[in-house]
Amino acid sequence: MAGNVAQEYCTILIVEDESDHRELILRSFESLEISHLVRVVADGEAAMDYLHQRGEFSNPEQNPGPQLIILDLRLTKMDGLEVLRAIKTNAEWKKIPVVIYSGSTLQQDIDEAYRLKANSYLVKPSDAEENAKVLREMARYWLQWNQLPPS
Repeated sequence: MAGNVAQEYCTILIVEDESDHRELILRSFESLEISHLVRVVADGEAAMDYLHQRGEFSNPEQNPGPQLIILDLRLTKMDGLEVLRAIKTNAEWKKIPVVIYSGSTLQQDIDEAYRLKANSYLVKPSDAEENAKVLREMARYWLQWNQLPPS
């Protein structure tokens, strides 16, 4: 049984600095054929600009608030854990599910992400085929089965 996202329009914010990883995530989401708007930013500061709807993201019709955030930890300008902290301490954003999708297997990163209230922590597999499989399953879970909060 599909969740509310299958019936409603969903905005997903992907915060990923590596273009190959961004492309894999986008292809995985597209393969599920679910109506959604995907916005991609390449660093932590751009993520904050998007969430605050400032600068190039100031038009809320073109850049609506996300219902799901896919966040890498190793970002330029502002670290992923700083972005997560900012999201989860903001009354307006804290209900947005944040999925950490990182190459880091360090226990301290995992512990800190969950301490900061990450909703999920997935490690990027090094094998391209396995990575695509994990991304498809992540997309299926978050975009078909899970009930996301309203915008």
